[in-house]
Amino acid sequence: MAEPLYMPLNAAESQIRLLVIDPDEHEATVSCTMQMVRLGEQAFDAPSYCWGNPVKDTRIIVNGTQLMVTANLAAALSHFRQSGVSSDVSIWIDAICINQADNTERGSQVQLMGSLYQQARKVHVWLGDESAVPRASMQALAELSEYMLQYDAEHWIKKEDSNSVQKFRDLLTLIQNAYWTRAWVQQEIAFAMCCVIHGSGMMVQLDGIPSHATLPFFDVYRQLELTGCQSHEIRSLRDSLRASLYQVATTGFVAKIRQFAHEPSYARLITGIFLSYRPLRATDPRDKVYGMLGLLPGSLDLSPDYTKPVSEVYTDLTVELIKATQDLEIMNEACSGSADLPTWVPDLRIPRQFPGRFLDKVKGSRASAGLPADISVEGNTLLRTKGWNIDVVELIERGVNKITDLNDLRAQLTRWRSLFDQSAARSPGQHTEQQVSGAFWNAITHSIALQEHRRFNESDAHLCTSILQSDNAVQDATSEQIVTLWTETLEHYDLLLTAQGHIGQVPKGHAEINDDLLLLVGAYTPFTATRKSIEGKAAFVLRSPCAVLPFDLHPVDGKFKLEHEIVTGDFLVRKAGLESLSDALQEKQAVLDMFEEVLVC
Repeated sequence: MAEPLYMPLNAAESQIRLLVIDPDEHEATVSCTMQMVRLGEQAFDAPSYCWGNPVKDTRIIVNGTQLMVTANLAAALSHFRQSGVSSDVSIWIDAICINQADNTERGSQVQLMGSLYQQARKVHVWLGDESAVPRASMQALAELSEYMLQYDAEHWIKKEDSNSVQKFRDLLTLIQNAYWTRAWVQQEIAFAMCCVIHGSGMMVQLDGIPSHATLPFFDVYRQLELTGCQSHEIRSLRDSLRASLYQVATTGFVAKIRQFAHEPSYARLITGIFLSYRPLRATDPRDKVYGMLGLLPGSLDLSPDYTKPVSEVYTDLTVELIKATQDLEIMNEACSGSADLPTWVPDLRIPRQFPGRFLDKVKGSRASAGLPADISVEGNTLLRTKGWNIDVVELIERGVNKITDLNDLRAQLTRWRSLFDQSAARSPGQHTEQQVSGAFWNAITHSIALQEHRRFNESDAHLCTSILQSDNAVQDATSEQIVTLWTETLEHYDLLLTAQGHIGQVPKGHAEINDDLLLLVGAYTPFTATRKSIEGKAAFVLRSPCAVLPFDLHPVDGKFKLEHEIVTGDFLVRKAGLESLSDALQEKQAVLDMFEEVLVC
C-alpha cells in the first residue's frame, strides 16, 4: 500500500514540509518531491502567488501521487521549473505543503507563516504570464528598482522624458494585478529577506534589505503624496497610481511600525491596519484576520483556529481590539446587518458600511469623556458594558436618491433647514437667526472645513446663502465645490432631530423614529439603536454611529465655534456636577454612576 501523501506533522517541533521541483522541463505535468523537516533545519525559498480561479482542475505529481491544484499555481510551478528557482533549493508552498483537509494542521502551520516567510532565503512573487502582466510593466519595475539602488523614488518620479506618461501607465498596470489584492500578500512579502517579482518570463529582484522588500513601492507612494506635477495626464496617472499603491505601501508601513510595539498608540495603529486591509481578498474569510497576525506577533491574544466559524473569529478580533485600545472605535465600523454577526462586530467580508468622511467626523468626538471601555462577552454574541440612553429620535429628514438640478438641491436643503428651526424653537430666545443659520451651513458644508483644516466661518455662510438665492448657474470653482459637497451629503445621509432638540447625522437608512440615542462608555460618539429582548433580557441592536452636530454655535473672531457638549464630553461632565474633562477622569466613578449596565446584541 502506498504511503499517504500527508503524514502528521509534529507541531511541537515546528515541523514543515518542503518541495523540490523535478527538473524535467519537457514534461507538461509538473512533478515534485516532498519531505518533512523542522523549520530552520534547511534553507528554502517561498513562492507567493494569487490562486486565481479557485477550482483545482490541474494535475501535478507529488511523491508519485496525483494532486489537483489551481491552474495559476500549476503555471507558477512550471515557470519556476523553467527559470531554475528550485534547482538548488527546496520551496515551501502553502497549498501543497499544508494538508488543506486538516483544520488543526492548517491552524498550527498558519501560526508559523510569519516565521516561514521571514526565514525564507527568497520570496518569489508570481504575477502571471504576459496575459496577466505585460512585459513593459515588468520593465518599468526593473527601471524603478535600479533607480532605487542609485538614487531614490523622488528622482524616478520627477524624471521627465518622452516615456514619462508610459512608465506611470506601465507601473499602474503592474500594481493593479490581482496578486496585490490578496490578504496574505502583506504577510508573505512584508518581512522578506529578498523579494523576486516574476512575470512575462522576466525576473526583477527588489531591495535585498530584510523587511524592506516593498520599500520601492512605499517610497513611490510617499513621494507621490509630496510631489507636484506639471502635465495633467501625468498628474491623473499619478493619482491613480497613488491610490493603487496604497495597500502595497501599507505593507512597508507595517514593517516600520513594529519598532513602536511598546508605545501606547500601537494598539490604535493595529486597529487601523486591520481596517485598511478590509478590501483585500481571501478565499477563506477567516484569513482576513489570520493573514494579519504574523505581521503583529504578540499584539493580540489570537491564534489561527480553522475549526471556529467566521462569526466567532471576527468577534474574537473585535474583543481583542477593544481590550487593547480600551475604547470602542472598532465598533464604528460595525452595524453591518449580517445575520451571523452581532451588530457590534464589523463584517470584514463586505466593504465598510459608512463613508470615510463620516467616520473621520465621529472619530474626532469624545462623547464618553475619554473614559476607558470595560466589556465582557456572553455566549460570543452579547456585549455587556456600561451605557446610557441619552435621547430618542423624534423626527427624520431623509436623504434623497438623486439630485438632478439646483431646484432639487434647494428643496432638500429647505427641508433639512426646517429641523434646525424646530430645534431652535424648543429653546426660545437662546439662539439668534445667525447662530441657527451658521449651525445649519456648518452641518451641510462641514466637509469643506475638514478639507481645508479650518473652521466654517461667517463668510462661508454668506457664500452658501448667495448660491441658493441666485438664479444663475454655478460658475466659480469654490461655488461648484460647495454644491458638489452638498449633493454628496444630501444623497448619502439622513438628518434627525431628537426629543431633547439635538441634531444628528447618520448614513442614509440607519435610523428610525423612536430609535434610542445610546452612549456607551469608551465610545467616540452615540449610536442609534433599537431595543430587543434576548432570552428575557433587554438588549440594544446598534444601527449606526451618530454624528451629533454642533448647534450651540456663536461667532468668535469671525469664526463659528465647532463644538457640541455631547461630542466633547462636556455633557457628561456637566451632568456629573464636575468642572472639566480632567475632573471627569480623576473622578470617573461619579461619571460612571450615571451609566447603567447594558447588553448589546
